[in-house]
Amino acid sequence: MIKRPKMNEYHPYFERYIELVPDQGLLDILKKQQEATTNLLKDISREQGEYRYKAILFFLVYYLKVSLKEMYRKLYIF
Repeated sequence: MIKRPKMNEYHPYFERYIELVPDQGLLDILKKQQEATTNLLKDISREQGEYRYKAILFFLVYYLKVSLKEMYRKLYIF
């Protein structure tokens, strides 16, 4: 399980965001977010999906991948 970072492992600016993350496993949180996003988007028609949601979804997926890669890189450098 990935644990919450220690205060000396991140800039103090980010403490407010880190504190917002519940005290459960990161992978569990990401799984719940994936399910919530899937449930949110499953009722969107093909026409709606080809509108602006496609660009937004692409951005979210890209950002999540980049964020996770950066997070794992930082966690395993130490």
